[in-house]
Amino acid sequence: MAFEVLPQAEKDRRLAVFQAALARQLEHLAKKGPPEVRKALEEWNPVAYAIEQEHRRLKAMDAEAAALPVWCARRAEKAARERAEREAREFRARERERYLEQLARNSRRA
Repeated sequence: MAFEVLPQAEKDRRLAVFQAALARQLEHLAKKGPPEVRKALEEWNPVAYAIEQEHRRLKAMDAEAAALPVWCARRAEKAARERAEREAREFRARERERYLEQLARNSRRA
């Protein structure tokens, strides 16, 4: 996921542009949209929708916070596994080098 850090003024400007475009689209649909869309827009309550969205956001944050310890434990296990694999690989490489050096020394003696 790409995350772009923006100054607050740019965030506000983008939000205003988006909200203006959304308002134009909703106005167009309310005037010239299909009958079921016009009816839905008349019955739509933006405050209730905002409350539902905030509830969903808070619920998702709670779920994420509850999952965080498990995620951290799994990440620590993965890091430990990777470290053990890396150390085993390095040990095998050192042992291979040591064996080849010893083999070379023994072949020079013989």
